[in-house]
Amino acid sequence: MKMDTVDIILKRIEQFELKQTFVIDAASGTEYSYEAIYQRAGRIGSNLRNRGISELVVCMENSVELLTVYFAALLYQIIVIPVDPEKSEDEIAAIRKIHSRAIYMERDSLEQILSEGGQETTRGFKDVDYDSLFLITYTSGSTGKPKGVMHSAGNLFLSASAFGESMQYGEHTVLAHVMPMTYMAGILNSIFLPFVMGGKVVVFPRFNMKSAFGFWSNVVRYEVNTFWLSPTMLRIIDIIDAKGAYKDYLHRVNAAVSVGTAPLYQDLRDKIENKYSIRLCQSYGLSETLFLTSERRERGEGLDSAGSLLPGVELRLDGDGEIQVSVPWMFLGYAGSDGQGEFSDAYYRTGDLGYMKDGCLFINGRKKDLIIRGGFNINPNDIQEYLQSVDGVSENAVLSCVRQGEEQIVCCYTGSREQDIHLLNEGLEKALGRHYKLDYLVKLTEMPKNLNGKVDRQKLQELLKKDDFKI
Repeated sequence: MKMDTVDIILKRIEQFELKQTFVIDAASGTEYSYEAIYQRAGRIGSNLRNRGISELVVCMENSVELLTVYFAALLYQIIVIPVDPEKSEDEIAAIRKIHSRAIYMERDSLEQILSEGGQETTRGFKDVDYDSLFLITYTSGSTGKPKGVMHSAGNLFLSASAFGESMQYGEHTVLAHVMPMTYMAGILNSIFLPFVMGGKVVVFPRFNMKSAFGFWSNVVRYEVNTFWLSPTMLRIIDIIDAKGAYKDYLHRVNAAVSVGTAPLYQDLRDKIENKYSIRLCQSYGLSETLFLTSERRERGEGLDSAGSLLPGVELRLDGDGEIQVSVPWMFLGYAGSDGQGEFSDAYYRTGDLGYMKDGCLFINGRKKDLIIRGGFNINPNDIQEYLQSVDGVSENAVLSCVRQGEEQIVCCYTGSREQDIHLLNEGLEKALGRHYKLDYLVKLTEMPKNLNGKVDRQKLQELLKKDDFKI
């Protein structure tokens, strides 16, 4: 499949009917045409530019207003640095300190800008420099200090178009925006991806246990047919719709369901696919590299595959099996660093372990998470996948912990009942070999997650280090 260029994408955007609906606010039912979003973006962008503002730290909850700010920043060459309002005050202050030259925008200050008059200039997508810095997103901070990942608008457009073509997005696409709108999954996957393919975006409230109860009613009300979901979201949706009442609806709209941000374990995949008789399309990408792979709707890749490479993606594996990639939409560096230390030749070192089979990529862990004991490399992901199949285990995370001067293998899990470590180790030895055994087993009431829905391994490590925590 041939990769689109920015010029081809711009020609596609030029053909959009301006009066056609582009965005729907699920909370109010208000519809916004392409023209309305462009005009609102013009008011915001020209106002900021007239004030001499070139950098913007924006801290807002999911909303049509925040979506519009991204288009204002794009069209008026303003660098935008989104910050999740659910971050701690210290985290927000640290990001603001790094970008001390930037204006800080919350919802109140945006509404003030929209209410002000002033001369509005008109800019089109052809006026944009697609190679210059546009977006700096901060990682969720699950492992160590968050990094500000820098991208151009061209990077987002190219990656979005490659993925959209592979998944057959188009004018028929009506996407439910449920991801946090200040992270890459909420910006690239859920705004610019449907945009460059000519689809619609329905802005839902940020997905959580409370908002999940209104999920299906909004899906049906706005005829949603395209979803970007995390495994955690899928588990909640499974609980909310215990009897699979929306199976017929998903078939009627020929639903496309992509899953990302965390591994999709086979038990959950089987449960959802069997309940709704649909196909879940797993994908793989990083904040630095954007989209890399995806399963395709029209064919069945191998089980547990992250799919095949998107057009333009080159991949190689080092001696340890680390995935290294080269893409036309590679990040521009980190805030305060060019990021060149993360590359081997022109290939970005992902830190993920994997292998290729029949044209598909399989992910089997993190290089830095490898546990070396007795000279043998133990991949915790192999243990996690086995334990995920054990009856009564909902979620689990396997990590190493130094106890009494020795490296120990610890499994933290949630589930419906207590597990017997001796029985688990018997199963692990039979399935994986004699080196694969747990030293400790910890049952939690809730698995700690970061704001992106991934297991927060750093918090787990801090928990295990506490003097009053017995394992």
